[in-house]
Amino acid sequence: MDLSDLNRAPATGATIAPQAAAAGDMPAEIARWRDVVLTLGAEISVPLTAALERVQSLALTGRIGRTSLRALGEEIQQVRIAGMIGQQLVRLASGQLRQNHERVRLTDMLKHVLNHRARETRARGLEVKQVFKPEDVIVDASLLFSLFNAVLAWALEHAHSSIELRTNTKTWPAHARVACRFAYRAQDEHV
Repeated sequence: MDLSDLNRAPATGATIAPQAAAAGDMPAEIARWRDVVLTLGAEISVPLTAALERVQSLALTGRIGRTSLRALGEEIQQVRIAGMIGQQLVRLASGQLRQNHERVRLTDMLKHVLNHRARETRARGLEVKQVFKPEDVIVDASLLFSLFNAVLAWALEHAHSSIELRTNTKTWPAHARVACRFAYRAQDEHV
């Protein structure tokens, strides 16, 4: 299990009450949440330990190579993302997740996410091809931003050369679509 398995977590607004846990009313739900918390802890501790080892090496030698510095940045980014996911899980489990529906232009949101991750995209040497048609949707803007950010993070992690982001409209039933395409790089091919 990794954090991408969160779609199996309890539905929005689900809470784990101490009384119910003590009474044994929700053992499967508690086990799922325990697994999620354990996974979150591992996704924080593993890259954080690697980052700490790099910092300790830097403290001893006073030098850090470009590759090691880039790896340190990636490890810190992994911890940051896991921490943000942890915050979202708290909102989900406490029932505080409330969507605010508003009209959002997909093109603007995608461009905002691309600008937000531009430095990382350049550092990985990837080109992002944008094929956008102006599409408006009614959605919670922060959730859409999180979704697009997660899609781009996933694509940056696995892309081999370039990434294509495309928006269009499906005519029946009418709704906007976003597509992300890239040449996949297997996990053991990472540098």
